Amino acid sequence: MIDNAIRKQNIKSTGNKLIITGILLLGLFFRIHDLNVESLWPDEGIAIRLAHLDLSQIIKDRASSFCTPLYYIILHYWVSLFGDSEYSARFLSAVFGFLAIFMAYKVGSLIFDRQVGILGSLILAMSVFHIYYSQEVRMYSLVTLLILVSFYFFIRFLGETSYTVSIGYIISSLLLIHTHYNVLPAIIAQNTYFVMQFILSEKTYNKPIVKRWGFIQGILILLLMPWLSIASPGWIKKELFRGESPFFRFMHWPLRSINITAISLFKWSSGSVLLLILFLILFSISVIDYERLKESIVKKKSFWPPKINLWKTFLSHDSRVHLLLVWLSIPLILLPFYLSPLRYRPKYAISASVAFYLLIAKGISNIKNKYAKPAVICVIIALSLVNIWRYYIEADNAQWIEAANYIDRHAEPGDLLLFLDSRQKYLFDYYSKNTGSIRKIYLKKKMNTAGYNRIWFLKGKPQISAEMALDAYEVACHKVYSGRDNIMDQTLEVYLFKKNR
Repeated sequence: MIDNAIRKQNIKSTGNKLIITGILLLGLFFRIHDLNVESLWPDEGIAIRLAHLDLSQIIKDRASSFCTPLYYIILHYWVSLFGDSEYSARFLSAVFGFLAIFMAYKVGSLIFDRQVGILGSLILAMSVFHIYYSQEVRMYSLVTLLILVSFYFFIRFLGETSYTVSIGYIISSLLLIHTHYNVLPAIIAQNTYFVMQFILSEKTYNKPIVKRWGFIQGILILLLMPWLSIASPGWIKKELFRGESPFFRFMHWPLRSINITAISLFKWSSGSVLLLILFLILFSISVIDYERLKESIVKKKSFWPPKINLWKTFLSHDSRVHLLLVWLSIPLILLPFYLSPLRYRPKYAISASVAFYLLIAKGISNIKNKYAKPAVICVIIALSLVNIWRYYIEADNAQWIEAANYIDRHAEPGDLLLFLDSRQKYLFDYYSKNTGSIRKIYLKKKMNTAGYNRIWFLKGKPQISAEMALDAYEVACHKVYSGRDNIMDQTLEVYLFKKNR
């Protein structure tokens, strides 16, 4: 009997390993497939340009604009080893995205069990939202990976306060904060849950673990001070340029801001309306205790009894679910404090999306019917595959390579090529084979273009009209290279103006 039990356990363990290996390989394929099909877009161009700078220059540049340097430092060494082609530069993000899938499995297994870990990693592996940012020369797949590592050590810390776990948490959280400032709400979420768990809950007050947690947070702050001392002038400059305080931005649109962050996160994390509806149903199954709610309704003989404690009746009493809810909700509440409606993008809340996926995985795990559970998983896989197929066939970025090749073929010596900013110039130079037959400068107000018979301009005619007097010129050519970011319009327009004869 014992031998049979051990044999069954080994078979189950081997099966789990094969499943997670298959999910990892599937996720890797989705992240490296068609990696170099689309042109870089301006923010990717900036990342590659920064990667070619010396480390001291990278730190100085990021500090001056109050941006974090870690991703660009890693990219610096990556392009030094493997080059700066679209495929090579984006492959780094794909690696981070691949590792994040494995960490989702580890975190889900640690919080609940292996089934939730496997389901959570499957949802993350097939998420178009995360595939997109694993195919971009930006830091968001690294953010996802590090947020999972940080929470992995945080959850372990709640159960064991060993020095190894404490050091792992400090290192992962320090790296996380140096990757993007928008992850700070996740660190605040950890502290919020800690307070709920060990101070505000009915559990016995554990003084040693509270002291150690406070000590760890103090070390984390001290280790952040060197960077903050360098970057704080950049933050002051940025806030003065905006002309409004974070508090004013939030108070100007309090409820609307939270609604926007939540709705956009759920929308982009799902990828389609059908999958969003299914995800929200599964989400509710994980966070609402329907059995206790049913008992309360039967007992009170009313769906909405006046003296009922709604919080204790509806919400699951599982502290593990509470952890994920805090992880999910705190970023959605705090992000509006320092992001205006015009600047908010779903990618800034990407750290919260993993908590959303794990709650969905828990909802699937809670399904008792042996036929319904595999059916739900199959529907999620099918809808996710449709989203992925649509993602691959639709162009997201404007095709800068096509625009640069067109100008290379049709430009003549002595032409003038105007750019709105350095991002455009870098991308054009990245793809252009024209080494110097045309002059390239930035657009300025009241420019003297009298000495040029032909002027090329990248972007759009309305912006030209606002900046330059082109009465002596006529449009000889207009090309449009369309594309879309997940929110922003990435359409690129090429104009050629010829002087009237």
